[in-house]
Amino acid sequence: MNTVLKSITPKLSAGDKFLTDSHNFPAVRETLQYICNEESGLETITLEPPFPIESEDQIIKLFTDALDADKSIKVVVIDHITSCSGIKFPLERLIPECHKRGRLIIIDGAHAPGQLHLNLESLGADYYIGNLHKWLFTPRGTALLFTQPKHQSTLQPLVISYYQRSPKLRDRFTLMVTRDYNPIMCARFAIKFLNDIGGLDAVIEHNSTLLNWAADMLAEAWGTRVFPLPPTMRAPMMRLVQLPPSDKLKLDTYEDVRQFNKKIFDTATLHVFIASLHGCLWVRISSQVYNSKEDYYYVRDVIRQMLLE
Repeated sequence: MNTVLKSITPKLSAGDKFLTDSHNFPAVRETLQYICNEESGLETITLEPPFPIESEDQIIKLFTDALDADKSIKVVVIDHITSCSGIKFPLERLIPECHKRGRLIIIDGAHAPGQLHLNLESLGADYYIGNLHKWLFTPRGTALLFTQPKHQSTLQPLVISYYQRSPKLRDRFTLMVTRDYNPIMCARFAIKFLNDIGGLDAVIEHNSTLLNWAADMLAEAWGTRVFPLPPTMRAPMMRLVQLPPSDKLKLDTYEDVRQFNKKIFDTATLHVFIASLHGCLWVRISSQVYNSKEDYYYVRDVIRQMLLE
């Protein structure tokens, strides 16, 4: 993402704007804030998706209204699947709307490879970044970068190294100083492993079935609810469940939540991701082929004991 943003920034002028939304990843948000400063004169507009989201049409209208209202927006930066909330944005509809209006669109697809079927050529984004170490079984630090051919000549790596003058995009990202290439070399074996255990369709079916059961079970046990989303906008393997209100702990600030996370890990050797959205605290649960129902029962009991008993 840094590579893409820093490559396109020189083409922008003071007063130009990026468009994103409040569910984007904090590190990407920081990068946009770094780029958009007094010296560059660039700005970022952050949209707030409705709550609850009732249809894909709401999201399409949210973005297209913003684009139509402000011609100075030049670049849209949006997740494929949001990290904090597990929302799957309707990119097949949104990307053409951006291009129809002459805007570039950059997709943060960190959670998509291994969780969604991807055909990046037909999807049509100008730039697409996706991690393989989240859902595709590779070592950490393995990722992909896709860009349309018309943008490849101006896309430059952050680190200048041996093949900087090559006309081929792949070459310019090769032999970059002392980078460890072992994780990248594992990618094809990870894809083979995915196919060996049944293929992506079977993994999605298994994981989403387990996840839906777990989310409903936790919501019922805690007396809360699952984060409301239309079926077409639910990530197959990620879901939010609202935490129960508690008189035992104060969870009003980021520091409160951080200390609560630490307490959970220290006492139960359990790490949970807690998101604060729309005035509520939510636990993000995930499912992978190595998970079982017992894992989610454990989450249920730990949270219930710490907050309710």
